[in-house]
Amino acid sequence: MSKKIKPELWIYYSWTYDQSIHTWQGKKWKKEYEKAGRAYREELSNAFVKVAGKTFDLIAKHSTFSWKKPCYEAFVVRECMPFNHPLTISRCWVGSSKKFPISEGVETIIHELIHIIEQENDEKIRWNKTKIIGKRLPEIARYHLLTFAIEWLVLVDIFGEKVARQYMHSYSHMKDYRQAIKLVQKYGAKNIIKDLVKK
Repeated sequence: MSKKIKPELWIYYSWTYDQSIHTWQGKKWKKEYEKAGRAYREELSNAFVKVAGKTFDLIAKHSTFSWKKPCYEAFVVRECMPFNHPLTISRCWVGSSKKFPISEGVETIIHELIHIIEQENDEKIRWNKTKIIGKRLPEIARYHLLTFAIEWLVLVDIFGEKVARQYMHSYSHMKDYRQAIKLVQKYGAKNIIKDLVKK
């Protein structure tokens, strides 16, 4: 029997990566961004480490998937839409110099880690077959249906239902995300997971 992996997450700031993300978006990077980036990385690391063990355990538990690596990496940049490969977190709201709250950064890490474990276990997911919903969803909504089902259960276990609802509400300005969340609320997170994950 293989030993269960208990992963860690290392959060980094690299000014060269930050600069590359800016260039990729057609924006100019400034040297002054480096100090703020390192400070945000430190603050985010200190916040996430408090829930890191629970996060990895609960994501594996509720998804029924296994982690494939003992260590994962995340990078802080000044401004971009978060993504999971490599796991990249913005320290500012997109289109603004306003600081992205550390609590929202922790939730974003949880969200992106769920995407990672889904990708690692892709062959176990029925991406295009949702029996209980009975209709084809837009690609982004379909791709996030399982993600939000898992995330809802993880957030409730870590922060409680009230805070979990607040985090979910933060996605309400994005139509396809909102649709996926409403379906999770309507049919139940556990039912969605049971429907989409192969046994």
